[in-house]
Amino acid sequence: MTAHVTLDKDALRSLLTAVRDTSWSWTEDGVPALAERFGWTLVEVLPGMGAVADAGHGLGAKAFRLNFEQGGVWQVSMRITSRVAEKDPADQAFLEEVFAGVQEVGADVFGSPATPHPSTVPQVRWRGEQTTLAVRNLKVAVTLTWAPNASQDAVDAADQG
Repeated sequence: MTAHVTLDKDALRSLLTAVRDTSWSWTEDGVPALAERFGWTLVEVLPGMGAVADAGHGLGAKAFRLNFEQGGVWQVSMRITSRVAEKDPADQAFLEEVFAGVQEVGADVFGSPATPHPSTVPQVRWRGEQTTLAVRNLKVAVTLTWAPNASQDAVDAADQG
């Protein structure tokens, strides 16, 4: 049996609360302060491209990624489970359980999610005034994506196009 790893509910609640309560510059220069605020260790920073961080949750040194574009941070992608086999029913059941649990904790922290976005990937979103947080079941891992609304809107427009 595969040993699955995910954030426990307390760590997840802390992460979601920090995301909800954090307003920052969304610039490359702001990444070190963001990492420090969240308790992440920056593993690698590639100017103009992105950064990877270890959040200390046992998911690996590159589970959290920050994508840069034109001096800004396009999005923060956080893998909150270990990677699993896409075709293994037990692995898929694990991801479905985590996905449901994240929605529950997310609703406690953010309120009801936004209207579901049409997608081939199961996901829920919470859109604030400045940023959008999405939880996705990618069938190999459950991820959180935190992005400025303009970045999320651009991704959505490209998906529709």
